[in-house]
Amino acid sequence: MQKLLLATIFILIAGCTTTPSTKLNEVAPKSNNPKESEEIFNVKDYDELSLPAFSTKEFNGRDLKLGKVLERTNLYTRYYITYKSADLTISGIMNLPTGDGPFPVLVLNHGYIDPAIYTNGRGLKREQDYFAKEGYIVIHPDYRNHAESTKVEGYQQDLRLGYTEDVVSAVYAVRESNLEYFDKENIGMLGHSMGGGITQNILVTHPELIKAAVLYGPVSSDTRDNFDKWGRSNPDRGDIILQNHGDFDQAPEFWDNISPINFFDNIKVPVLIQQGTADESTPMKWADKTHRAMLEAGVDVIYNTYKGEPHEFIKMWPQFMSSNLEFFDKILKKQDTEIIEPVDEFRSRINLKEFGTYVTPDSSPVEPERFTGYHTGVDIEYTDVTQDTEVLAITKGKVLYGGRVNGYGGVIILEHELSGQTYSVLYGHLDPRSLTNNSTVEKGERLGVLGAGYTEETDNERKHLHFSIKPGTDTDLRGYVNTSSELKDWINPLELL
Repeated sequence: MQKLLLATIFILIAGCTTTPSTKLNEVAPKSNNPKESEEIFNVKDYDELSLPAFSTKEFNGRDLKLGKVLERTNLYTRYYITYKSADLTISGIMNLPTGDGPFPVLVLNHGYIDPAIYTNGRGLKREQDYFAKEGYIVIHPDYRNHAESTKVEGYQQDLRLGYTEDVVSAVYAVRESNLEYFDKENIGMLGHSMGGGITQNILVTHPELIKAAVLYGPVSSDTRDNFDKWGRSNPDRGDIILQNHGDFDQAPEFWDNISPINFFDNIKVPVLIQQGTADESTPMKWADKTHRAMLEAGVDVIYNTYKGEPHEFIKMWPQFMSSNLEFFDKILKKQDTEIIEPVDEFRSRINLKEFGTYVTPDSSPVEPERFTGYHTGVDIEYTDVTQDTEVLAITKGKVLYGGRVNGYGGVIILEHELSGQTYSVLYGHLDPRSLTNNSTVEKGERLGVLGAGYTEETDNERKHLHFSIKPGTDTDLRGYVNTSSELKDWINPLELL
């Protein structure tokens, strides 16, 4: 196997706020023929510590072994695992759903945790459990020098390409195994923070290795940003990489060739970026830049932002995980979901009034406020959007009511049948002139557009969708109720969607 040059790094590999001045040639998929790969990438023109050179490297991830049972529940079993990455032994955990399978596989790449305090499987425990309960085999590599993995010298000096190799090898180890419960054709990946950088490395150097990827609060896709934030503050490591390769102005090609942003044209699978607006570790401007660059490169990318969420999501974690699950289910389980979301960015824009929020004119999160009571639905905010925002039927249904109503402006109520139960679903604050005239609708059919904020179209409310769900066929127009017991007549839309 070609050996990677161990050069240098810092605590995290992170990303890019300025576009490099030189656009590099597209990285092609790795050839099975090493000699042919060298010709494709002209490796002699690249530093060995580069993404083009990494893409020609041969991998032989293998020997996936299940060790002791760490936890057993009704829904899954958690195992200690090891596998081989080149000559190294890498430890990790695997959550195996209960049942016969085969199950699709998710590889979860954790962010930076000091290896001196890191323990087996640490970093994405909530996410590991969640996905296993939803029928995914979860592999969580520890990386070299972490937990019981092999310890090597210079592991912090390779710009995380060593960790990237360990993750690529995990996928190869799954495919090489004879365990029948693996659905080896449907493998996805989620990377948090530094793990998001590792995932980006894989997307651009091994574009057909996985079928879908989530970048959760990822480090920057331009290594210059990461080095500025974490490398220069650690001169023992930062000085080494500058000595070996040169600073940004001295060696721009080196920094270009180690930055995934320059190779986004090579990404072949759907990508979901999930970013908190209050993330101080990996700032939102990095995710913004990555998203724009992916769009310019023609990547199939979705970008969700979560207002007020820090580096590890807290309040909106359920919405975040629901969004991840929907994304992976559609691609890896090929599920055409029974329900679609009524508007774009449905979950990430629920940031003022959630289901059950109690408001008064004095305590409301919006001003001015004229209502008092418990909120019967969720509000999806679009005050920052000037163009028309379409509202879609979440599934096929019958129109129970449509027209202009005090407190809403335009409103439409549909009868939907879901999983054998009938619901009345209210879509409020639409432009009354845009409401459909149809008596029945199909899933995804346009019901209308949101009304303009602070006009008669929304009855002088801000531009947003009030979305509520109530079992039965009542045309109940109340957006608020006086008591918590009355609120029990509605259900939280996030639980159904």
